Amino acid sequence: GEIGRHQGRVTQLLVVGDSLFSYGDEGALGVWDIKGGDCAVSMHDLAAAGVTALVGGAAARITSVMHPHTYLNKLLLGDEDGQAFIFNVRSGKVVFKFAALGSAITAFDQSPAVDVVAVGLADGRVLIRNLKFDETCMTFTQADGGVCDLSFRSDGFPALA
Repeated sequence: GEIGRHQGRVTQLLVVGDSLFSYGDEGALGVWDIKGGDCAVSMHDLAAAGVTALVGGAAARITSVMHPHTYLNKLLLGDEDGQAFIFNVRSGKVVFKFAALGSAITAFDQSPAVDVVAVGLADGRVLIRNLKFDETCMTFTQADGGVCDLSFRSDGFPALA
């Protein structure tokens, strides 16, 4: 049977193990069991859960989704207002809301170090952030516009591209 579906266009997809996470422009996060079939395990209204809640209850658009290594049942969500959240997909609750970054979040990537991620922003900045301590470890800026994507090398030399 059908447990849930998006009412709008799906804008973000992420596969983690046997789960598919989908974000739709209506502000819902879907959790799908891809091994067991096509039914949604759950659908979360992110604005109601406190993620991206703006004045009036509207939701800012999620622009990047990542599963940080070792963060069981958690997703890192970034929005168009530069806000990032750790969201527990089992409980449907915000675990942590990070300090605003001042520009839309356009990309996340896990570094080889636990708790450390790269964050790309629409204003061209790349931040190396420690999630555990909500700190920026390093900042780079590109002059050619916003960051489209980020990737750490995985061949033994931990460089960010």
